[in-house]
Amino acid sequence: MNPPQGLRFVSTREDGLCMRLNTILDAMLLAKATAGTFGFTWDEQQTHALDQQTTSALAKVFTPGFITQHRLTTLGSAPVLTPVRTAQALADLTTAAGRSGVIHLDQPRDLTRFAPVLADRLGARAYGGAFAALDFTPDIRRAIALARALPVTESAVAIHLRGGDILHGTHAHHESYLHKAPSVLEIDALIARLTGEGHAVWLIGQEPDVMACMARRHPAAILPAPMALGEVEQVIFDAVLMSRMQAIFGGNSGVTLLSRRLGGQPFHDLARQPPVADPATWRADPLAAPAFAGVSAAMKAHSYVKVITASDPPSWTDVHLDLITLARRWRPDSKFLALVQVCVLTQLGQTDAAETLARALLAEPLSPAILPEMGLAVLTEAGHFFPLGLTAPLVAINGHPALQVFAALRQAVTEPSSHHADEAALASALDSLGAQAIDPPLLTMIDRFMRETAPPAQSR
Repeated sequence: MNPPQGLRFVSTREDGLCMRLNTILDAMLLAKATAGTFGFTWDEQQTHALDQQTTSALAKVFTPGFITQHRLTTLGSAPVLTPVRTAQALADLTTAAGRSGVIHLDQPRDLTRFAPVLADRLGARAYGGAFAALDFTPDIRRAIALARALPVTESAVAIHLRGGDILHGTHAHHESYLHKAPSVLEIDALIARLTGEGHAVWLIGQEPDVMACMARRHPAAILPAPMALGEVEQVIFDAVLMSRMQAIFGGNSGVTLLSRRLGGQPFHDLARQPPVADPATWRADPLAAPAFAGVSAAMKAHSYVKVITASDPPSWTDVHLDLITLARRWRPDSKFLALVQVCVLTQLGQTDAAETLARALLAEPLSPAILPEMGLAVLTEAGHFFPLGLTAPLVAINGHPALQVFAALRQAVTEPSSHHADEAALASALDSLGAQAIDPPLLTMIDRFMRETAPPAQSR
């Protein structure tokens, strides 16, 4: 097959260092397979410090010459990459690209499945070659060399501790990505199993408090020695070091994706593993024990709420109510956790208690340390982060206006065709509560949420 030439594949991914790098690598490989070129966009807008995004500073990643050659600062319209499974699909994509020949890549893809018609042009070590061709800064080159120089045994496996924004930032305030961050209880049980099987277990990544705790509890676990690296270099160091392991365990993040692309080893997604223990055994708050004293309250809350968000409401019991109570004890300023507790109470038939808590949720202001866009993340992204599954128990509840506020918000996402009715139901619930019953920033977010979820013809 002779593919059309002249295509330009442009990575448009704009969040997370490794997610950007993974998408750039895909663009490079597709360009090579089609005798085309590649480029990338790079937004340098800073995120909230609590989100712990690795960098927005492009100059910390690539050399000036590489940036000049491949970065696009203006971006016209172009089709987003679609599956390229046949020669005809590639021809159709080329036609869609038009005279500009530009194709956008908005996220990393498994090219062996997404573009199998080009697989024979990529090769088994394609990602390693593309990664080597990236013109990194000298500091990152040093980090790569350090990661490759560390002695790693044949039995070595890595556990990647993904935390960051999922524990401390925006993504801690909705459920969409909670599954990606393993809890401290899952990590603890996994280390015990892997070391018992004779593996050398390396703990790599974020959450130094968890890593230190696990090293105390499991003396056989290995922590990389401090290397005096900057935050950008540290992430690349972690990815390259993990790529040398026999297997990787962790959440499905950009770092673990880059690692397994470079090393080709098995990846065990902890989000898809069975529960490490019966959650009923956690009701006594094991994370309050002295052994876990150094672990952040955010991680402790996360460990308990994950059990609930991983279950469907019909399966909730008083165990889940105990667990969300524990999560809120560790993180009392989280409105998301309060909403989860409202939903659990409602599912268990305790609607009066749920209504009381929902009223407090609506009335109490956010902690000054938490911006509304973060602490009220369930109301952002045009409903993308709204917890539809969790809030299902609220739908059939009548006579409880605070609960009906959240039911109306849910309905606005699930049934956009009835948006006028949803607005009326929301207005009625808010009127029943009274003008002083809603914290003003929350009311502003609710109003914006309803505008953003309205069908175009109904947008105000």
